[in-house]
Amino acid sequence: MTRRLRPWIHVAIVVAVSMCVGCDRVAPDGGRSAATPAATRDASPEQAADAHYAQGLAQQSKGRWAAAIAEFEKAVEADASHAQALNNIGTSYQRLGEPRQAMFAYARALEVDPTLVEPRHNLGMMRLGLGDLAGAVEAFQGVVDLRPDMAAARVDLGRALGAAGRLDEAISTLRHATTLDESNPEARYALGVAYRHKGLGQAAVAELELAVTLDPSQVASRIALGQAYRDTENLDAAIDELERATAIDPRRTQAHHELGLARTQAGDYLGAVEAFRDALAINPSLSASANALQVAEARLARQARP
Repeated sequence: MTRRLRPWIHVAIVVAVSMCVGCDRVAPDGGRSAATPAATRDASPEQAADAHYAQGLAQQSKGRWAAAIAEFEKAVEADASHAQALNNIGTSYQRLGEPRQAMFAYARALEVDPTLVEPRHNLGMMRLGLGDLAGAVEAFQGVVDLRPDMAAARVDLGRALGAAGRLDEAISTLRHATTLDESNPEARYALGVAYRHKGLGQAAVAELELAVTLDPSQVASRIALGQAYRDTENLDAAIDELERATAIDPRRTQAHHELGLARTQAGDYLGAVEAFRDALAINPSLSASANALQVAEARLARQARP
C-alpha cells in the first residue's frame, strides 16, 4: 500500500474493525419475534432461526465472537434466507481479525438479499481497508444506488474513489454528500482531503476549517488542516493547528511528525527536533520521522555555528 493512499483509508480501517454495521443490534431484523432457546425443538424453522439469532446477538454483546458465529450459523441452518444472521457472522469474523471469512459471509448475505445495505457497506469497508479499491468502489456504489439520499454512503464512495486516484469523481461525489448533509464533518473532511490531493489548497483549507468547526475533537481533520495550511504557506496557522492536534491526542504520531515538518519549513529547527523525537518516542520504527529528525538536527547545528 502506498503512502499516498493512507489519508483516505486510515479511518476506514478503524471503522471496519471496531464499528462494523450490525454488530450491536439488540433485536432480530425485520420485526421477527424471537423464540426462546428451550422452545426451538417445537418451533418452526423461522422461529428457531430467530432464537439462535437472538442468542448470537447476546454473545456479540459480551464480546464472545466465536460463540456468536456458532449461533448465527445455526440460525442460517434453520432458515437459509436469514441474511441478517449472515451479515452478523461477518461482523463477528471482523472482530476476530479474519477479514477473508468476514467478506465471504457478507457475500453470502448479499446472495440471499441483494437489497440489504449493511453487508454491502461492511464489504466495502473491508475491501477498502485491504487495499482492494476497485472492489470497495463497487460495494459503496451499490450502497449509494440503494440509498441515494444517504450522505454517509456518498462519503464512503468518495473516499474509495479518492484512494483509487479518481479525484474528480471523488470531489463530485463528496460535494453531493455535503448538499445532502451540510453539517456532516466526515463529508467536509473527506472533501478537503480530495481538494488537497487535487492541488486546490485554498478550497481544501475552507472545507477542513469547516470540518474542524463541526467536530473540534476530530484529530484527523486538524492534521489535514495543518497540512493544507502548510501547502498554502500559512505556517503559523499550520503549527497552531498541529499543536492542537497533539494536545488532543498526544499518542498520534502523525500529528507530531507533521508538526515537525511545519516547524522545519518555518525554520524552527529546535522545535522540529522536539516534535520528531516525540513521534519516535511513541514509535521508534518511524523511518520518515527518523530521517526528518536527522535533517532538522543538521540544520540546527549549522544554525548554531558562528
